[in-house]
Amino acid sequence: MTRLKLHRSGPWIGVGGVFFLLYVAFHAFFLRLAPWWGNALIIGMLVIQLIVISRLARRRPEWCVWVPVVGLVAYFTLLFVGRKLWGWA
Repeated sequence: MTRLKLHRSGPWIGVGGVFFLLYVAFHAFFLRLAPWWGNALIIGMLVIQLIVISRLARRRPEWCVWVPVVGLVAYFTLLFVGRKLWGWA
């Protein structure tokens, strides 16, 4: 069994994961649930994730894989808080 070489492919997997989160966020938030300021929060989260990946790619490229995972947890937390506390549809 071969191991993944995350020092080379980690940043690319991380960027692919962030683009997947953009797709999920577009369908879940933009089209149905969040108001305009919620959409601004989501775009801000995406930008922050891309900045983190670009910095991790130089120092610790293996860790870039975890950025979209943490982002997914953050999106669902934002969705939960938005629905329960802020009354999103």
